[in-house]
Amino acid sequence: MDLMCADTRQPRPAGLAPGAWWLALAVMLDATTVACTTSDYSCSEHAQCVDQGGAAGACEPSGYCSFADPDCDSGRRYAPLSGSLAGECVTGDVASPVTFAGSAYATTSDSASLAVDVGALPAPATGKTGFLILAVADQNYQPVDGVSGGGATWTRLDDQCAARLTTGASVWWGALDDRAAGNVDISFVATPDNAIAVVAALETASARVGIDVLGSANSAGDDAECIGTGTDASSYAIAAEPAWSGSFVLLVMAARHRTVYGENATTPLFAQHVDTGSAPAGLALVQYPHAALDDGSASGTLSGDEDWAGVVLELY
Repeated sequence: MDLMCADTRQPRPAGLAPGAWWLALAVMLDATTVACTTSDYSCSEHAQCVDQGGAAGACEPSGYCSFADPDCDSGRRYAPLSGSLAGECVTGDVASPVTFAGSAYATTSDSASLAVDVGALPAPATGKTGFLILAVADQNYQPVDGVSGGGATWTRLDDQCAARLTTGASVWWGALDDRAAGNVDISFVATPDNAIAVVAALETASARVGIDVLGSANSAGDDAECIGTGTDASSYAIAAEPAWSGSFVLLVMAARHRTVYGENATTPLFAQHVDTGSAPAGLALVQYPHAALDDGSASGTLSGDEDWAGVVLELY
């Protein structure tokens, strides 16, 4: 049987398995020939861009799907069925620009819960889509058990503990219904000695938000386990290879009472710690320009040896 228009880069409608996609797409011309639709396929979110083989693509600001293609300067090419852009390389920044709009934080000692008031965070600018990133660090590492409130629907992105379990980082994404409001309520699986949480407000010009975890690590290495032992270090390197041109790369670092310096001593977007007695908890957010990731890692230094834990996100 001959397949006409059998380009596997064509997006299939979200929710259809590859086999069902072919059934929905094909028109039987005779017993040996199948032809594909020539109708344009538009999208409004990344989840709608999946090719027939199951590979994920991206919903571009143009409203059409693109897929990875190393022959394009941008690394992306429009799929068939993308109107006049079909088969063309995506030009300019592939990712819609993401900007940091502000943050709010709170600390606690000897409590299994923590609330961050986000009512003062700015509303997304006209025509922009706002979203929240929550980062939590604690002493005597206790993972975050749940997050609610703040005018957002929350999804866990990653948890990374430090090698000696003195601290750890939990990272969540908040999809806003409108704008941030009220408190973001955080609960831990057990009571940490001290904890700090920051809610960062970000916005993008696109109607959709893409978030990927590029890497996580502690002083024992990438994706390292937490075994209760290890050697503290005053530098860090976490695997981070952005897939999107122009994306916003964000490091979340839990480093107790140490100051965190990004590549070339980059100043963090946020840095704070709570130090009650001998149990400090500290947290930093550092944005990395793509030029600082040429070696495939987000690297930097701390103000002293520490049992650290970090997570790197790509926002697009």
